[in-house]
Amino acid sequence: MIEGDRHDPRAAVANHKVKHRGDPTLFFDLENVETVCKRDHDTLIQREEMRGYTIGSDINGRPIDPQHPWNK
Repeated sequence: MIEGDRHDPRAAVANHKVKHRGDPTLFFDLENVETVCKRDHDTLIQREEMRGYTIGSDINGRPIDPQHPWNK
């Protein structure tokens, strides 16, 4: 990795826990920010945002997010 290479999949990216959707209060709230690697941000997190629910299942294979279509 080149020092400071922001395209490296291990590079840190700021992710908003609660999507700000243009709200400056949420955007600048440091309690609403977490760092994740670029790869996770650009794949898993983006996919979850588009779907509207968290990806994952419990030990029985049931989706963990109550917003998942199978839980409705």
